[in-house]
Amino acid sequence: MSDDDEILERLRTRPEDGARLLVGAYGRRLYAAAMRLCHNETDAEDLVSRTLARVVQSIGSFKGESGFFTWQCSIMANFFKMDLRRKRQ
Repeated sequence: MSDDDEILERLRTRPEDGARLLVGAYGRRLYAAAMRLCHNETDAEDLVSRTLARVVQSIGSFKGESGFFTWQCSIMANFFKMDLRRKRQ
């Protein structure tokens, strides 16, 4: 079983344990991606937090058609786009 498979299984069966594994495995990479988008530590931390929460909440919709990290990044990108739209209004 790969690390991603273990994280996915835990998220589906024991979300708290899965969330800890998720943060350990992807937290830094997501933060780096968020910093590239936001250029601001506070906004990047908020973006990562919301992304991780949505990943845990929506794990049932992950079908594996893309990579797990790619799916997480698409969630992050959608949050970022929503934030930009909100700021422009």
